Amino acid sequence: MRVKSLKRNIAVLCAMIIMGLTPSYAYAAEKLEILSIHYPPFIIENSSDGRRGYDVEVTELALHVAGYDPVFIFQDWETIQNRVRAGQAAAIQSCTHSQKREEWIEFSNPVSYSTRGFFTMKKNIRLIEPVMLDALDKYSVTAVKDYGTAFELENAGLSLGEKPLTDKDAFFQLEDGGVDLFYSTGEFGNWYARKELGFDDTLRFYKRKGRPYYLCVSKAWPNYKTIVTDFNIALAKIRQDGRYDEIHARYGN
Repeated sequence: MRVKSLKRNIAVLCAMIIMGLTPSYAYAAEKLEILSIHYPPFIIENSSDGRRGYDVEVTELALHVAGYDPVFIFQDWETIQNRVRAGQAAAIQSCTHSQKREEWIEFSNPVSYSTRGFFTMKKNIRLIEPVMLDALDKYSVTAVKDYGTAFELENAGLSLGEKPLTDKDAFFQLEDGGVDLFYSTGEFGNWYARKELGFDDTLRFYKRKGRPYYLCVSKAWPNYKTIVTDFNIALAKIRQDGRYDEIHARYGN
C-alpha cells in the first residue's frame, strides 16, 4: 500500500511539473481577507466598468502569483483598523506608513505612490508648491480622522479641531466654508470629488509631496512575515514582466 501511495504522489508531482505548477499549488491557497475603503483610483468599490482600482488589481495579482487567495472586503476605516490590529483580518489595502502603525502592521514594499497636498475652494488662497506646513498658520486646515494625513498635521503642531470621519464629510465641509484647506491625496480627490460628489473646476489642489502606499499586514496574523516576503517577491516579478504597468495603463497613468 505504501508503495502504491508513493507512486501515486510521484505521478501527481510529475503531472504538476508538466503543467508548470509548483508543489505549493497542490494544496488550497491560504485565504487572506484584505480590508479596504473606497479610495479611487487606488481602490474602487462597486465599479461599473470592471476597474476595481489599480492597487487592488496589483495586490490581487501579486498575491495570486505568491500562492495566496485574497478576498477584498469594504468596511469603514475605524472597523478596518480595529479588525486588522486584532488579527481578525489579514491586511489593509494601501495604507501609509506611520510610527504608530509599526506597532501592529508589517509594511510591504510600496504598491503605488500618491501625491499629498491641499484642496481649497477659496479663490483668495494662493499657496506656493511644494506647500510647507509652516506656511499654513493663518488658515483653518482639516484631515480625515485617523488617516496618516491627520497624524502628519498633528505632529507638525497644527490644530485640526473636530476632524471629519470620512472624505465625503471633509469635502462638504470645505464646500460649506467650514475650513480653508483639506489635506488629502490629489489622485483620489480629483477623482472622487469631481466624478462622485459633483464638484466643479473651482476645486483647486496644491501639491506638498509624494507618498507611498503599502499592503499593510497585521502582525497578529499567523506567518505575517512570510506573507509580506512572498508578496514583495511577487510584486517585483510583475513589475519586471510588465504586468504592473499594464494594470496602471488601464487607468491612464
